[in-house]
Amino acid sequence: MHVKPQAIDMKTARSSFDLDFATLQSIPGMPQERLARVAARRVFVEMKQCFMQSAAGLQGASAALLKRQLRIAGDIGELLELSETLLAVLPPEDRKAVRRQLDAAFPMAGRDTEFVPL
Repeated sequence: MHVKPQAIDMKTARSSFDLDFATLQSIPGMPQERLARVAARRVFVEMKQCFMQSAAGLQGASAALLKRQLRIAGDIGELLELSETLLAVLPPEDRKAVRRQLDAAFPMAGRDTEFVPL
C-alpha cells in the first residue's frame, strides 16, 4: 500500500518581538534575572569566605561544630542564622569583619550590627 504525502499548511510563526514587554521580562533566563542570580551568589560566597576566615582561629569542640556548619551552609539564610552564634563566640576585635559583611549584604536590615558614636 502506497501512501500519498499530504500538503501541510505552513502557519506563520509568531516572532519574539510580538510579545509585550511584561511577558518578555517574565521569561526565565532573561539577562536581568541571570545577573541577579550571579550577584546573589557572589554575596553568598563573599559572606561564607568571611565567616570561614573569622572562625578559623577558634578552638574547641563547639568551634569545630560551628566551622562544619559554616562549611556545609548552602544558602545565605543558613549563614544568617549562624551569624548570631559566630558573633557570640568571636573576640570583639574579630567581629568587625563579620559585621561589615552583614551590613554590606543587608544594608537596610533594620538592626544595627555595629555601635557608631553620635
